[in-house]
Amino acid sequence: MKLISRVHQDNVVSNDINIVHAQFQITLLHVVLEQGNPLGSIDDQFVDFLAWLLQTLSAYESIGKIEEIQHIIKLKKLCSNLENLCKNKSHENMNEYTYLRKSILSIYQELKIVYIEKYSTALFEKYSNAKWLEIVIYFPEFFEEDDDELFDFIVKNSTVFDMRKINEIQKIIFTRIFALQRKKLKKFYKLVPIENDFKELNGYIQSGCSFDKKKPYEVLNFNNLIDLFNNRLEMDGNLSMNADNFIKVQQCLSCFEDIRVAIEKLSSSPQTDWLRILLIEHIVEKYTLIFSPDSQIENLRNMLMRVNEKILLLFNNMFMSQYIDQINQAIYSQSNIPSIPDYQKMTKEKFLSIVELMGKISVSKERLDQLSDASLAVWDILLHEIEFSQIFTREMNKSGIQVNEDDIKNNDRSLNFFLSISDKIAKTTVKTVEQLNKLLEVVHYENISFEQANEIVEKFNYLDWPDEIKKIVSSRFAIDNKSDRSAREIIDQMINQQNKKTNVIVNKTLENIAHDAKRFREKALKKLY
Repeated sequence: MKLISRVHQDNVVSNDINIVHAQFQITLLHVVLEQGNPLGSIDDQFVDFLAWLLQTLSAYESIGKIEEIQHIIKLKKLCSNLENLCKNKSHENMNEYTYLRKSILSIYQELKIVYIEKYSTALFEKYSNAKWLEIVIYFPEFFEEDDDELFDFIVKNSTVFDMRKINEIQKIIFTRIFALQRKKLKKFYKLVPIENDFKELNGYIQSGCSFDKKKPYEVLNFNNLIDLFNNRLEMDGNLSMNADNFIKVQQCLSCFEDIRVAIEKLSSSPQTDWLRILLIEHIVEKYTLIFSPDSQIENLRNMLMRVNEKILLLFNNMFMSQYIDQINQAIYSQSNIPSIPDYQKMTKEKFLSIVELMGKISVSKERLDQLSDASLAVWDILLHEIEFSQIFTREMNKSGIQVNEDDIKNNDRSLNFFLSISDKIAKTTVKTVEQLNKLLEVVHYENISFEQANEIVEKFNYLDWPDEIKKIVSSRFAIDNKSDRSAREIIDQMINQQNKKTNVIVNKTLENIAHDAKRFREKALKKLY
């Protein structure tokens, strides 16, 4: 009567889900009570099992105790009985049998994975170093289908577990995740038939690899990455970049310590931006590792966005090869691995300075070759020189003089002059092009000599150059003897000398000449300044 009361109670509740459960319960009791007991004899043990099942369904609760494993096993037996009943297609209750078989099988599968999850949680509390157990705990959906091997092993060994048996469970979980990865990769290579360059990524599982050689979350991240590629390729229809660039994408991904941020960025970016996005995020990751997160991160990202992709790629490769010791030092400092000795270091200021300068230069094969042949430690000097060369060429062209970088490089005298200018600009705190423009302008129009300009560059600070130029230009018009008198003095002398003559220039005309001469002189001086 208790079972009948439970079914009746669920049947009168006006809730769609409850009604579905009540329909199942009524159908189940109808078949259980059929003549001949087609689902088995109705003893106390079977009644307890039905009470547990109806209680679980009506309360919408998962398994409360892992000891209830025997009830789940009885569900499996019940499924077998119903399957046998369904073989007789002529039975008048065939519809009820079929409905129950599907329902009981669904309940069995769901409760089975719940049990696996709860039992794995209990094991992990005792064996916290068994990291692969967390896959079942937090991602049970991976075992919603075909979980008999794991379930049967747990049932068989539920009374006694040691580390050897725990490792067997981890091996089963690892094998499942490995199979999922193979399936995802097979789909990927159908979409993109290129060489497998994923092997260097931390989450990639080689054939024959054991679970203890891989970290579960690295493997899950890798699987998520392949899912991202597959979904994007199916949505876009094909690969929007050439194979060489995609291989660079794979190689860049293999350099990440943690690809979760990379996956997030790639998911919201078009394929054509993937390489650039990855280079930026990888450089940011290494910056964060070495110098710790700070307020400069977003500023660094913004500066990197202005850098040409080819220079980004070169900088990334150079930094990884020449400063790998500093990178490893930062990585090991976050783990229990003894740190390696300090080697070549780059300061935060130098790092940011190089990134800022990279965003200011245009790209040519010659410049890339020049940078690739140099140590990253001197990139700031080279980039300053390249930046100055660009400014000089632009300003000379604006002045009407067609010049290119070869003109500068083939003249040692000019090159030394420009290097001195670059050095002064590098040392100043306020970097504007005004002072440089003024210097080049007065040299070009021969208001001062090349030697005078070189002296200004060598002796004075960059910001003081305009004042020194003004002094030199002004000195050309200084009155230092009788032969360099002002127009006023000359006119006064002429007026005095023609006082006793008849054929003279009117004094007012001479006054106008003196006034205009003074005005023209002042105007000429202003233009020179």
